[in-house]
Amino acid sequence: MIIISIVLGIIIGTSFVFDLFYGKIPNKIIVVGFLLWFPCVYLDGGFYRVITSFGSMLLIGSILFLIYLFRGIGAGDVKLMALIVSFLSFNDGVKLIILIFFVGAFFGVIKVLMLLVYRVSDKEVVFDGKSIKFTGPILTGYLLML
Repeated sequence: MIIISIVLGIIIGTSFVFDLFYGKIPNKIIVVGFLLWFPCVYLDGGFYRVITSFGSMLLIGSILFLIYLFRGIGAGDVKLMALIVSFLSFNDGVKLIILIFFVGAFFGVIKVLMLLVYRVSDKEVVFDGKSIKFTGPILTGYLLML
């Protein structure tokens, strides 16, 4: 489990940096993550764990894809969260996704409050107020889950 935690930490941290500076999560990170997924999960629990982990990734990934269709999150965020869930058990994956959305809602409230303060003080708005970089809540939620 320590190896999985380290691999996920590196993948999530790298995704966060790319999303912060370039505004997107490169598919190369996701591909590397899925290449590391099979050996890590197989060593953790055997072939049965691989099958159950793949099933939970498909189920939770499908739900996240529906959220993406309603423009709730970006495609890179869906792929990253599906990758994260594939490394975890179903229960841990669901808990993490719920935690990520709570952290995202908290970040969103903070951003809206900051936007209101800037509007009231007649200062120049530095951010658009439309969306948040969702890799921030993903990284925060993962660190809280550890």
